Amino acid sequence: MTLRITPHRQLQLSQLHTQGHLSKSNLLQNQISSGERIHRPSEDPEGQRTILNQQAAIARLETQVASIQYSRTYLHQGNVELLDANQLLVQAKSLALEARQSTEQTDLNVIASELDGYLQTFDRIANAKLDGRYLFSGATNDIRPFSGIVEGPTQYNGSQTNGEVVLASVDDIAVFLPGDDVFQHLNESGDARIDVFETIRTLRDDLRNRANFSQEEWGSRIDQRIDELQQSSDHVLNVIGERSVSLQQFDRLQTRAEDLKHEAQILLSDTQSPDFATAVIQLQEEQNLLQYSLATVTRIFDLSVLDYL
Repeated sequence: MTLRITPHRQLQLSQLHTQGHLSKSNLLQNQISSGERIHRPSEDPEGQRTILNQQAAIARLETQVASIQYSRTYLHQGNVELLDANQLLVQAKSLALEARQSTEQTDLNVIASELDGYLQTFDRIANAKLDGRYLFSGATNDIRPFSGIVEGPTQYNGSQTNGEVVLASVDDIAVFLPGDDVFQHLNESGDARIDVFETIRTLRDDLRNRANFSQEEWGSRIDQRIDELQQSSDHVLNVIGERSVSLQQFDRLQTRAEDLKHEAQILLSDTQSPDFATAVIQLQEEQNLLQYSLATVTRIFDLSVLDYL
């Protein structure tokens, strides 16, 4: 007995194939036009999980890079100010050596006036701020750290602890230093503290009051100020060196974060974006098959009872 598929069944099968090709064509067209391969999790659950993981990783790395750039800006500006401070200390020492050889009170008064200008510059440096944040006030970087620099006595109002930035997978890095650790430091013996500003104020006042000291006492006091200025310069240079190491660490961290971000972006693109060349070829194939299916449906409707006689 010969079995025949009824026209109704043929029509159902043809409609099923037509709908399948049409759905696939629409999906491919959507991928090509949007540049995204996955629009719903059901289309590729594993791919969607990869996309979400990489998007989260990229966001986290972008936040880390922004934190590094933000912190490095303050760290760099702090070094600029410290370099200026060290230059002033070197010049103050030079003036002290000049005063050591001078015997005229007029000359000493001129040098004292220059030291007054140095103290005013130090007042700007020690209270320097960037974007509203004081560079040498430690963790409380919204408080003006120093007062009394020019006329004395020196008063430090900032925090005793570092203002640090917290980054993933690394130790906290100090960005805002306590000013008293920078400008009021232990001497080489470790038994007394040197106040940079007091040293310069004392030198200035001694120059203006040369007549109050004997030659021996005068020389001893000037030599002590010279030694303190040298120790302060060495200390500031050490601080600059430590902060330069932190800047290099920031550079390495940023490079690493940007590399990881780039890798995550590549994986995200590979997962999310379609292969356009392949998608175009598949779309053409689906359109051809759709045309064949529609032609089949048309052929079915052309059948008559004579085809079964």
